[in-house]
Amino acid sequence: MFAETDKKVKKMWAETKEMFKETAEQIKTTDRKIQKLSDKWGEFVEGLVSPAAIKLFSKRGIEIERVTQRFKVSKNGKEGMEIDILGINSEYVVLIEVKSTLGIQDVKDHLKRMDKFKPIFRNTKTEKWSERWRES
Repeated sequence: MFAETDKKVKKMWAETKEMFKETAEQIKTTDRKIQKLSDKWGEFVEGLVSPAAIKLFSKRGIEIERVTQRFKVSKNGKEGMEIDILGINSEYVVLIEVKSTLGIQDVKDHLKRMDKFKPIFRNTKTEKWSERWRES
């Protein structure tokens, strides 16, 4: 009787382990799908913000000549970062982080990102960094 119960418990345990394995795989698949959807949503929102940013900065006296989405920059192949939208003209470089919901920590993170960006992107011909957005 104990042998039969032990056999049943072992069988149930093996089935449970298999179910946990399958569930873990389903969670990983779902996570990948959600991430892919989130990336697509981010690209969509960035596509909406990009042309509006040109108008917004133009109203503030900064004429953006070129806009690049998902701009990646690194220095010496080591330290790198990605900027959602980068606006450039002969005088300024504008970093734009797109958020569907903006919080205080997002602003703090973006200020850190800007500080990190300066030495990576530094150009001896363009050394003027705009702090105008802080004035409004």
